[in-house]
Amino acid sequence: MPMIPSALAGIVYAAVKVGGYAAFAHGLNRITDRSASPIKFAGAKTALGLVGGIAYVFGLASAIGISAESDFLLFVGAAPIRILVWTAMIGLFYGFRANPRLMTAAVLLGVVWSYALDGVMWVIYKVLPGMVMPFC
Repeated sequence: MPMIPSALAGIVYAAVKVGGYAAFAHGLNRITDRSASPIKFAGAKTALGLVGGIAYVFGLASAIGISAESDFLLFVGAAPIRILVWTAMIGLFYGFRANPRLMTAAVLLGVVWSYALDGVMWVIYKVLPGMVMPFC
């Protein structure tokens, strides 16, 4: 069952996500002709991802019963929301017209990157005391 994170968990979560998304934008800047601000991209992606995640966990997942089934199903079920959020962020900061294949690949890689950052958070939550946040 989702719960409110501890202050420490929220700070660490924000640092990992913002840092990870800034690194992603920096890498994407290196292979495209557009140069988005990694910090602005990371802030916007983290904020939109948080809104989408909260809507998913407390709205959609609860309504269809995924949250009661298992944490794994809840985690995997977030993929469509993540695809929508990454599509919005890549479209807003990089656009799809100049190189649609590369940007589509960036969306899919971004979804994988989000799951990888969640894996980092899972390890951190298991190692550090006071980290209460079962779904990241």
